[in-house]
Amino acid sequence: MPWRETWAMDQRVRFVVAASETGAVMAQVCRDFGISLETGYKWLKRYRLEGPEGLVDRSRAPHRHGRALDGVVRAAALALHERYRWGAKKLRHKFREHHPELRLPAASTIGDWLAPGRSDDQASTSAALPCV
Repeated sequence: MPWRETWAMDQRVRFVVAASETGAVMAQVCRDFGISLETGYKWLKRYRLEGPEGLVDRSRAPHRHGRALDGVVRAAALALHERYRWGAKKLRHKFREHHPELRLPAASTIGDWLAPGRSDDQASTSAALPCV
């Protein structure tokens, strides 16, 4: 027997139609579609607010990284390095004196910014060198 192919968008539209019928019991409709009540109410709310576009899959990626530092912080740290030519630990202390209003980056973060020839992506994912 061949598998019955279904698409998420089609199932969601069918769910919204079934849940919107007069006299439909939400718990039973959710049970018939194999989803939780929370998910059922979520899809119904999205459909009512946004129409069919509200049933499209959304990205699960965060809108912003909670620990990411502003570009202003990086620029300020690099400016201090240009002025004093110190390493990350000393620059961190000087950064605190000069910019108390900005979020203080870790010494390792400043060190990553100062590493020559490395971009942000390389700084966070660099592999350790083998011992010889």
